[in-house]
Amino acid sequence: MRDYLNGIIALAIGGLLSVAVVGCGARQDTGEQTEPTPPPAATDYWSRMDAALQAEGIDLDEIACNTDVVWADRLGDDADAFYSDIEASISPHLKRLREPERQALAEQVSDLAMNWFIRVLLIHGDFNNVGAVVIPTITWGEGDEHHPLIVFHSGTTPFAEDEGSCFRSLVRQGHIRHVVNLYDGDVPLRDQIEAESRVAAQLGADYIDLSQVDHTYGNWREIAGDAAATEEQRQAAMQGIARLIREQILRPAGAPPRGNIYFHCAGGMHRSPLLAGVLRKCLAGDSIEQVREAMQAHTDYIDESHAGGYEAPILEIVRSFDCSLLEVSSGGAAPAGDAGAGGDAAAGEGADAGGGAADGGP
Repeated sequence: MRDYLNGIIALAIGGLLSVAVVGCGARQDTGEQTEPTPPPAATDYWSRMDAALQAEGIDLDEIACNTDVVWADRLGDDADAFYSDIEASISPHLKRLREPERQALAEQVSDLAMNWFIRVLLIHGDFNNVGAVVIPTITWGEGDEHHPLIVFHSGTTPFAEDEGSCFRSLVRQGHIRHVVNLYDGDVPLRDQIEAESRVAAQLGADYIDLSQVDHTYGNWREIAGDAAATEEQRQAAMQGIARLIREQILRPAGAPPRGNIYFHCAGGMHRSPLLAGVLRKCLAGDSIEQVREAMQAHTDYIDESHAGGYEAPILEIVRSFDCSLLEVSSGGAAPAGDAGAGGDAAAGEGADAGGGAADGGP
C-alpha cells in the first residue's frame, strides 16, 4: 500500500496563507539553484507503529491508505505566477486600476489560487499521511471482549464516497466509530468533508465537523505554532487542547468510546500530530523523543536544513503539557472503567511521561 519513505516531496506553503491552513513558510527565490534534497533520516517510528497495530490485528497494508506526506516549498511562487497570467489575460478588458487596488487584487487572487493549488495537491495528489496511537489504558468493547483504544490520524483523504477510498476502508477495517474533522481553514475542502460525513453515517460512525460546531476550544493550533506566543496564550492553548481531547476522544458525545477514534486536519502535519503527540506522551507512555520523531515523520522533516512542515514550538507545547488536564471529570481522574468500556486506568495518569514538565509552560 505504501512505501514509507519513497514518494515524499517537499510542500511548504507560501507566506500568503495563514498557519491555520496546511502550514506556511517563507517564499524562496525561484531563480536560485538549490541543492538536491537529501534522503530522509532513518527512523523506527513507522516500524513501531506497524508493530503496535499488528498486535491488535490491524494491518495497514490491507487498508486503502498511505503514509505519504508532501511539503512543496515554492507553491506561493506558483500562485503569484498564476495571478500574473490571469492579469495579463483580463487586464485589456478591465478599467485601469490604481496601484493600491492592483496590489489588493493580486493578493486576493493569489490567496485564492494558493488555496486551490493546495486542494489539488491534497485531493488529487492523494497523500494520506496516516498515523496511529495505541492507548492500552483505555478500552472499548462489549461483554468480555475489550480492545485497546486506537486513535488514527491523517490529512484529508480524497473522495470518501468511492468504494475503494481510504476513508471508507479505514473506518471499516480500523473499527472506527468516532470521526472528528479538525480543519477549519480556507482551503476549499467542504465537499470532501461532507462526503466523509455521509460515509461515516452509512458505516455507523459518529462524525463531528469542528468547523460547523459552536465550540470554545480556541485558536490552539495558531498559538502552538507561534514561538512568540505568551505564557498566557500557551496556557489557553493547552486548556483548549485538553478540552478537545476530553470531549471528542476520551469521551465522545459524553460517553466512553464504542470503537476506535479517527481525526484529521488538512495535510495531517500540524493539528493532528499535535493532538497525537499529547496522547502519545500522556496516555501511550512515549518519551518526548519518540513524540518528536513521530511529528517529524508526519511533516517531511529530513534535517534542520530541510525541515519540511515541522514546527518546533508545537513539540514544546507537548513537552510542557500538563497531563492532568486530560482528567475527564473536574473532580479528578476518571474512575477505572469509565474512560472506556472496560478501561482500567485513569486518563490523567502519567503526567510526566516522556520527560514532559507538568507546569504548563514550555
